Amino acid sequence: MTSAPKLTKAAQPLLSEDECRAALKDLEDNRAALLFMLEDLEAEHKQIEQAHQEWMAALDVIDNPIFLHDREFRVLRCNKAYQRCAGIPFREIIGQPYYAAFPKAAGPMPGCLRALEEKGAEEEVTAGATIYRSCDFSIKDEQGAYLYSMHILEDITERRESGVRLKLFRALIDNSSDAIEVIDPVTLRLLDFNDEECRELGYSREELLSMSVFDIDPDMSEGSRKMLDEQMRQSGSAQLERMHRRKDGSTFPVEISAKFIKLDEPYILSIARNITNRKLAEKVLARSNRALRTLSEGNQALIHASDEVALLRKMCHVAVEEGGYRMAWVGYVEQDAQRSIRPIAQAGFEEGYLEQAHITWMDNERGRGPTGRAVRSGQTQVAQNIALDPEMAPWRAEASRRGYASSIALPLKENDRCFGVMMMYAAEADAFDAEEIGLLEQM
Repeated sequence: MTSAPKLTKAAQPLLSEDECRAALKDLEDNRAALLFMLEDLEAEHKQIEQAHQEWMAALDVIDNPIFLHDREFRVLRCNKAYQRCAGIPFREIIGQPYYAAFPKAAGPMPGCLRALEEKGAEEEVTAGATIYRSCDFSIKDEQGAYLYSMHILEDITERRESGVRLKLFRALIDNSSDAIEVIDPVTLRLLDFNDEECRELGYSREELLSMSVFDIDPDMSEGSRKMLDEQMRQSGSAQLERMHRRKDGSTFPVEISAKFIKLDEPYILSIARNITNRKLAEKVLARSNRALRTLSEGNQALIHASDEVALLRKMCHVAVEEGGYRMAWVGYVEQDAQRSIRPIAQAGFEEGYLEQAHITWMDNERGRGPTGRAVRSGQTQVAQNIALDPEMAPWRAEASRRGYASSIALPLKENDRCFGVMMMYAAEADAFDAEEIGLLEQM
């Protein structure tokens, strides 16, 4: 049997058996570490991918078009809303300049150029019939280097149209001939109002905003306020006539239509119409009706009169009872030295006025009132404001005590000769207009 050859020094193993085992263990440990790192990287990649998908999904549920672009304005990412507006597939959008896709233009929007140097920019852009508010934000890394831009397009068409309609509505309100007020139902403070409110009352907007209904309605009290509140609670609205006071202290009548409305909070919407002209027209009509009633009943009295004095008394009663005058009397012209006017008949609230009046038709202080002038001229004479008429000075105090504010003197004539005068007194100044005078002269 041949024995095994002996190993030479050159053929001996480089590593010992223990060293090989240690090396193999190191390789196995490194392999395990690499596998662990790969698993971590794969998990992180999945997390990044999931986050990306979730981010894109979140962007896709937003109705506003959103896209990312690089420094050359090429689209990097976009949501579904942007793709719908562009009207082309995603693959055709990515990589091309956004202004070739949507919104189409010859080049990038000015805001995009500014956003490259600034944190962000905002502007308005029109695409077809749609108006967008464009917001562009530049995204940078921790060192401040530009990465990409995020672009958001918000459709503001309806808001802009609503703003236009609101401006139109405000212009219509401000040009209304009626004062329109928005009032706090609790404090009655003026919250808003139109320009007519300022014009009517003579206050600036700033002044009125610090005021309440109590400041412009001189007759408003807690009692009348409670009545208004009750009416508003029952029907939700109210119609009433009030007086408004201007800054200069003058007052004027208004017709108010108030309605309770609830928006974000409860409010009272009030429309106040200046009815000065209507009241004047009503007063003119009332005077005409008063004169017509007086004329009509006077004619009836004339028909049924049994004697002259009875007729005159009846005429005085007609003037007071049908015409609504404060007092009426008839006097005959006397040819005595004093040229006196002797009362024959009277009706109404006289209370001794004629006894102390000492009226004459002589051209002196007590003959220059409407009674004396009517006798001398043979024409109707009027004192429209006894309190201010200088010719009424001799009788002013006594007339005021009895509530006489104005008077009219109607001459009684026969063959162009004045033999008497009929006097009527009204409780209000300026009571006798041309139409009423014309009707009374027919008596």
